[in-house]
Amino acid sequence: MGHCPQGIGNLKNLVVFQCYNNNFSGEIPAGFGDMLDLIAFSVYRNHFSRIFPANFGRFSPLDSIDISENQFSGEFPRFLCGDKKLRLLLALDNNFSGEFPDSYAECNSLERLRINKNHLSGKISDGVWALPKVTMVDFGDNEFSGGISPMIAFSISLNQ
Repeated sequence: MGHCPQGIGNLKNLVVFQCYNNNFSGEIPAGFGDMLDLIAFSVYRNHFSRIFPANFGRFSPLDSIDISENQFSGEFPRFLCGDKKLRLLLALDNNFSGEFPDSYAECNSLERLRINKNHLSGKISDGVWALPKVTMVDFGDNEFSGGISPMIAFSISLNQ
């Protein structure tokens, strides 16, 4: 297994980062939070276990994030939607726990959301069900409670 070097943050003009289906482990380097042009981030099928830098996604125009099939744990990151341009968020098959953050109900550009196969619990925010562009959500294999919000009836785009 190998690690992503901390110096990767020096690549300030990086637009797409893909290192999926490898044996990388450890943490996502803090330098990713300084990449202001990053639009796609994909590290699925690795062994990353430590959560993201606090500023990851806040200032970049991220369009897609795929962190599926890793070993991330702890609370689900509250800030991945950043400047609200995120269309695709795939975080399935990790070890996230606690409640899914209400902040994602404000991610109006979100089209696909898959957070299945984690250990998330509590109620799913009503606003998530009413996101205007969402066409696919997968909350399966978690520990959610409270039922599905009646707001789902007002989703004009949800089809899966």
